[in-house]
Amino acid sequence: MSMSTVLRKAGALAVAITAAITLGTSQAQATTAAGTVHGCPSGAFCVYPENAEWNNDVPSHIYWEGMYNLVDQYGHHYLLNNQTDGWVVDICRKYNGVDCPWYMVQGASWSLDLTEINSVVLRPRW
Repeated sequence: MSMSTVLRKAGALAVAITAAITLGTSQAQATTAAGTVHGCPSGAFCVYPENAEWNNDVPSHIYWEGMYNLVDQYGHHYLLNNQTDGWVVDICRKYNGVDCPWYMVQGASWSLDLTEINSVVLRPRW
């Protein structure tokens, strides 16, 4: 076997190993992105208790698709949009999804004072 053949085979093997490692890493990252984050299930939007940061990964409220009025939510809370397929959360000043000047994209987390926030709307981005 010539030296160039050995080098070509070694190069092909290196490319195959790199591709396998890259594929494995991408699949692991996709699983993480679509899985539970800080106790918030995949596909959900979560609110954590006041002034408790991530609260040992135990959300106080878990919301799915639709509009939700926030009741008795005051002070700073951590929020996590763990929805999938590009869904967003509209953050609204008034009840029933009215006056919604902000939205959280998929994967976003915020610390927000909910005192002036009265509802959220979970919806597809477009």
